[in-house]
Amino acid sequence: MIEAKDNSSKAILVVDDDESILSFLVFCLKSEGFQVLSAKSAEDALSVLKNKTPDLVLLDIMLPMMDGFALCKLLRREPKTAKVPVLFITAYADPANLQKSSGCGRARPH
Repeated sequence: MIEAKDNSSKAILVVDDDESILSFLVFCLKSEGFQVLSAKSAEDALSVLKNKTPDLVLLDIMLPMMDGFALCKLLRREPKTAKVPVLFITAYADPANLQKSSGCGRARPH
């Protein structure tokens, strides 16, 4: 018998400007029992982060105004979020675009 994990104490911030992708990710993560915070822009994410530090950030690269790379760099500069893992989500097909992520940890395209 597989034992279900209790994810209710884990918070994930999902940042994506595409409403359908954001809704899908929020639905999937909530159905696994995670606390889910969501934001449609980097600015919205920074506002959310004033009140809660997540255990993980799922971050779209292509965001309006401030892209995911810039937001990640800001997160790394703040003591409160410096060690929070960030997973980039993107529609970029060219791995060379991911090289911009220096300062955010290593990008490893698969």
